[in-house]
Amino acid sequence: MKIMLVDDSDMFRKVTIENLKVCGYDDIVQACNGIEAMVQIDGVDLVIADICMPHMNGLALAQEMRRDLKYTRIPIIFITDVCQENTVLEAFKVGGDALILKPFKIEDLVDKIKEVMSRKRSPFTIKSK
Repeated sequence: MKIMLVDDSDMFRKVTIENLKVCGYDDIVQACNGIEAMVQIDGVDLVIADICMPHMNGLALAQEMRRDLKYTRIPIIFITDVCQENTVLEAFKVGGDALILKPFKIEDLVDKIKEVMSRKRSPFTIKSK
């Protein structure tokens, strides 16, 4: 399984990738924002994305993914340190499959990965206006 980790913090990406590798997830690509993620998204099975990032945030990334039929079945786990009701609602409205609040234990992320990947995902598309 190929995972893409999208977060603007180099240190967060480094530590999370190291921890995921210890847990058996070896095929991980990374991006610092949604624009960079879209360039590398082909072949990815799961996206883990921060909501708050410069240039293209996680919500905008999800919207772009859901507009393209090639990417509508890729699950998205959002990670964030912002716990506002409207942010949580928006994360699911744009097609997110799960949300985890920072800071989190790697075991919680691994459990969420297993849970999300065990579901059979129907295509989730956002129609352009």
